[in-house]
Amino acid sequence: MRILSKSFTDHYADRMINLHPSLLPLYKGLDTYNRALDAGDLETGASIHFVTHGLDSGPVIAQVRIPIGPEDHVTSLKTTLGPLEHKLLVATVGLFCRREIACKNGKVYYRNREIERPLILQADGTLKAQ
Repeated sequence: MRILSKSFTDHYADRMINLHPSLLPLYKGLDTYNRALDAGDLETGASIHFVTHGLDSGPVIAQVRIPIGPEDHVTSLKTTLGPLEHKLLVATVGLFCRREIACKNGKVYYRNREIERPLILQADGTLKAQ
């Protein structure tokens, strides 16, 4: 994990994506599971966003959500979310490679239409607009 320079992110603007283990814009940076638990959140998840110079600040493309139960802890959240993060990444990279998602002027476009909320991972591994 690295914070990329502004010149690098500017050069590759709208062409890089990142997987982050929180429901952005919540909990940018590190220790996201503990932060969600400490806040008493009822759910957590993962987001894929376009990379910008700001830390985990780019437009969010897609998310997956899981509930946080009273018995959950960091390890249980990581164990539950890990396989879903993989599915989220595969589905999003597929859209990215097929040019079905794009970033223009800080907005996410899915199949040439601007989306106001992130796509959501479905049980079958596909992404669906909200």
